[in-house]
Amino acid sequence: MLLRVRGVEGAPDLAIEVMSSRPALDRVRKFALYAKAGIAEYWLVDPIGETIEVYFLVEGDYQLAGYYGQGEVAQSVVFDVEIPLRDVFR
Repeated sequence: MLLRVRGVEGAPDLAIEVMSSRPALDRVRKFALYAKAGIAEYWLVDPIGETIEVYFLVEGDYQLAGYYGQGEVAQSVVFDVEIPLRDVFR
């Protein structure tokens, strides 16, 4: 991602998606679109199951970096960020 005078160019480093009622859209279609765009890290947040899945891009494909549930702390691969799930699912 580059900052230019006219705005930001390129893919963001992180996309966080709250899963919809159509999980195939998030797990298949958006997964492929975000990978193709070069988004380095993709989080899938499941508000029903109260989980977070963290994926990171390796050679054009997402790999699971972590699956986090109640009482755990989700960790970013790209950023120095940790998020307790108790803070997300209050």
